[in-house]
Amino acid sequence: MQKKCRYCAGVFDGNAASECCCAECEKKYRSFSQYYKKYKTLFYCLIGVILALILVPVFYRPAQICAPIALVLMGLTLFVFPFGTIGNNRKKGIKKTVFQVRALAVVALALGIGFGIYMLVRML
Repeated sequence: MQKKCRYCAGVFDGNAASECCCAECEKKYRSFSQYYKKYKTLFYCLIGVILALILVPVFYRPAQICAPIALVLMGLTLFVFPFGTIGNNRKKGIKKTVFQVRALAVVALALGIGFGIYMLVRML
């Protein structure tokens, strides 16, 4: 029976108990699962704080610097905790999902830093 590896998304012939194509992928999959279980609460709390920072300018007009700070924090959070969606993990594998999330994190960091510099220059 053809199965899809949970870590690398490669197709392999496996038994009912096997979730990964090889021992290395199995080890990395277990390691990522433990990392997620350990830090998921912190991750969701940080995302909540970041969303609050994004909403601050809606209620308090002079707080325009909150958007770049939120982007930088979002980039750092996603780089340190590269947790994708369950569907993306199953479809593309954890390895590719982590790469994609970290690439988006770098983009968010660059945009946040660039937007922050622009806001500071504009304020001066």
